Amino acid sequence: MKISRVVALTLLSVVAAAFIACSSPAANPGDETPVAGDAPELVEVTAPIESIIVNIAESFPPQYFLVIKAGLSNGCIKQGDYDWKLEGNTVTVDVTVLAPAAGSLIACTDDYRIVEKTLALGSDFEPGTTYTVNVNDETTSFTTENNVAQKPVLVQTPAPIDGLTVNVAESFPPQYMLLVESGLPNGCATFGTYDVKRDGDTVSVSVTNYVPADQNIECDMSYGTVETTVDLGSDFEPGTEYTVLVNDKSTTFTAQGEAVQKVEQDAPVESVGIEYAPDGGSRLVLMTGLPSGCHELLDPLVLRADDTIIVEVQNLVEVGAMCTDDYRVAESRLPVPGDLEACATYDVNVNGVVHTAQAIGPNIRCSAPDPVETPSGDDEMKTVEVDAPIDGVVINVAESFLPQYFVAVTSGLPSGCAKFGGYSVDRDGTTIRVTVTNLMPADKEIACIAIYGIVETSIPLGSAFNPDTTYTVIVNDDAKASFTTDSSAPGEGSKGIEVKIDMGDTVNAGSEELRIGFLDVTEDSRCPANVVCVWAGRANILLGVVAGDSMPAFHEVQFGGGAEGDGTVAAGGYSIEVVALNPYPGTITLADGERPAYVLTVKVTKD
Repeated sequence: MKISRVVALTLLSVVAAAFIACSSPAANPGDETPVAGDAPELVEVTAPIESIIVNIAESFPPQYFLVIKAGLSNGCIKQGDYDWKLEGNTVTVDVTVLAPAAGSLIACTDDYRIVEKTLALGSDFEPGTTYTVNVNDETTSFTTENNVAQKPVLVQTPAPIDGLTVNVAESFPPQYMLLVESGLPNGCATFGTYDVKRDGDTVSVSVTNYVPADQNIECDMSYGTVETTVDLGSDFEPGTEYTVLVNDKSTTFTAQGEAVQKVEQDAPVESVGIEYAPDGGSRLVLMTGLPSGCHELLDPLVLRADDTIIVEVQNLVEVGAMCTDDYRVAESRLPVPGDLEACATYDVNVNGVVHTAQAIGPNIRCSAPDPVETPSGDDEMKTVEVDAPIDGVVINVAESFLPQYFVAVTSGLPSGCAKFGGYSVDRDGTTIRVTVTNLMPADKEIACIAIYGIVETSIPLGSAFNPDTTYTVIVNDDAKASFTTDSSAPGEGSKGIEVKIDMGDTVNAGSEELRIGFLDVTEDSRCPANVVCVWAGRANILLGVVAGDSMPAFHEVQFGGGAEGDGTVAAGGYSIEVVALNPYPGTITLADGERPAYVLTVKVTKD
C-alpha cells in the first residue's frame, strides 16, 4: 500500500501523540475464540478419471465441450484444477485434486465420489479434422464437421423435468445426491447445464437445454430423456426437512439422524481474577470448564452493582449426542463496567456463587487485602479469626504479560455461624505462604447449625517471579501446591514469548522498555477458508513500536504471501514476529461494511 507523504506524516503525528499520551500500560488483550486443530496441508495430486465425453453445441460455428468425470477417493479429497491446452491436433488436459500431504494424521470418510466438470474448448477447430483428447491417462478423439455454415445458433432454455429422486450415500456425514430426469422435447434439443443454489432449508436447481434460437427450424419430434446426478453435499441438519426446487418441479427430504437438542447449563468455574487497568480498562479473567466435546462456551454476561461484579457464564450442551470425554478449560477476558480501584478486593458473583478477587496489574504491587473487620458492640456477636479448613488448592496462570499467577483455594465453613474472614500472602524466596481465615463466634457455647459450607477464593500471587523456577505455595500449613515459571520471558538467550493484542490496543511486551501498538489492518487478501485459491494471499498490518525512551516507530508488516522477512520487525534490540491474525477470512459472517474485530498474536524475542 502506498501512502502519500502528506498523509503519512499526518498519520505518524497523530499516532505518535497517542503513544506519548499513553503513560500507563494498556489492558491485556481480549477473548480468543478456541478453535479445533489446524487443517491438514493439502497438496495437488493427479485425479483418477472415470470418463471423458466430447459434446458439440448446435451453434455457428460449432462450440465443442469436454465433459470430464473425475474421482474423489475419500472424504478429505477436494476438487483441484483443470488445465488444458491445444497443440496441433491434440487437446491435453491435466486434472488434479487436493489431498492431505503424506504423513498427515487425519481421519477421512471412506466414500468415493465423482465430480463432473465441463470445459468449453471453444470453436477454433479446423473443419473435417480429427483431434485427440488426452485427460491424464485417458484418451478419446473427435472429428469436426465439414459443413458448418448451416448450423443454427443455440440458446439455453429451462428443461422439462420428468422426475426427481433424492438418494443418500452411506457415508459419514451422509452425502445427498439428487437424480434429475429431464426431457429433450425434440431432435434439435441437447442437454445444457445445471446450477445449484441453497438458501436456508431450500435448495434450488436450474437445469437447461440447448435449443435453436430460430423456432422455425424443422426438428425431429422425438422426445428424449437425460438423467443427471446432482451432488447436494452433506451440510444438512439432522431431523430437518429440506425442499428441493428444480425448474417447475419440487420434492422434499429429511436429513438423516436425530435432531440434536441443545440446552444451556451453568459452566463450572475454575478460577476468577481481575486484571487492573485505569480509565475503565480493567478485565475480569474467568477460567471455566467444558466437561466434554459437546460443551460450547457461550458469551458471558457481565454486570456491575456497586462493588459487586455479577457474571452469568453458561455452556451450550448437545443433549443425547456422542461426545468425547475430554475436560477442557476456557479462558474469558471480560471488560468490567466502570472504573476499579487498584489493589482493591471485589466480590464476583458467578452463576450465584460469590468469589473474591483483587484488582492487580502487571506493574502494580499490591499487599494482601485487609481481612474482614470483626464486628464489635454490645448488640453484636463477638467473633474471633481462626484458620479455615482447606479442601483444595489449584494454581492457575493467566495468559498475560507478564504471566499472572493465581492460587484458587477451596476453604470450608464448618457451621452456620462461620463466615469467611479473608486471606493474607507472605513470600520468602521460592516459598509462598497463604493464610485463609474464618470468623467464628468468640463464645464457643453458642448453638450453630451443623452445616458445612464452601468458599472458593482466587488469590493473586502476582507476576514478579524468576524464569524457570519452581515455587511452593503452602496454605494454612495444611495444603501445598507448586508451579514452575516459564523460561521464555524476553531476555538474553530466551525463546521469546507471545503477546495477543486487540486492534487499537497497546501493550507492554514483557517489560516497560518495549511497547507494541496494533493500529490497523490495511489489507487482508488471505485466501478464505474452504476456498481453493491460486495464491495464498497476505495481510498488511500497521504496528507502532516504542522501544525505551525513543519516539514511536511505525511499521507496515506483511504477513503471508511468502515475502522475505515475512511478518518480522526489529526494534530496540527486540525481534517482533507476527504469528497469527484472527479471525481468518471465511471463518465468521460479517454484515455489509462491518470490519472484523482483529486480534494480533506476535512473538517477542530479545536479540
